[in-house]
Amino acid sequence: MSLGAIRPRRDSSVGTDDEQCELRLAELGRRTRLVDMGYQRDEGDDRLTRHYTALGAAAAALVALGTVVFHWLEDDWSWVDSFYFSVVAVTTVGFGDFAPTTDASKLFAVLYILVGISIVATALNGRLRRNERRIQSRAEDRQSCGGESER
Repeated sequence: MSLGAIRPRRDSSVGTDDEQCELRLAELGRRTRLVDMGYQRDEGDDRLTRHYTALGAAAAALVALGTVVFHWLEDDWSWVDSFYFSVVAVTTVGFGDFAPTTDASKLFAVLYILVGISIVATALNGRLRRNERRIQSRAEDRQSCGGESER
């Protein structure tokens, strides 16, 4: 469902500019709630949402792949340990309580971390940029009504 961009407009059926601002701010509040529930604002956001969804799916697939491979390569690691190490490695936390012990798992860890950090960082950056665009759009809509009032 595309909501379209919120743009100030002059509606001759409504009297004063203040009344129009009230209506625009009410519409902004309604659309903001819909956006927060997961609907896109316009076609540009729809394209970006698909892009960010693909990045998030790639990050989740990467963690799943790491979990399976580390569980297979490290005989004494449980599924939980393998999942834990996969997440800790790609988020660069690195507690140090688990470490690959075989040559194969060490080589996989190097590739996994290099690729994984890139994918996870890009996915997180995309999410932050989407939130920044949403906040900026809301601020512009509010400023068009002559102030920064919260509604």
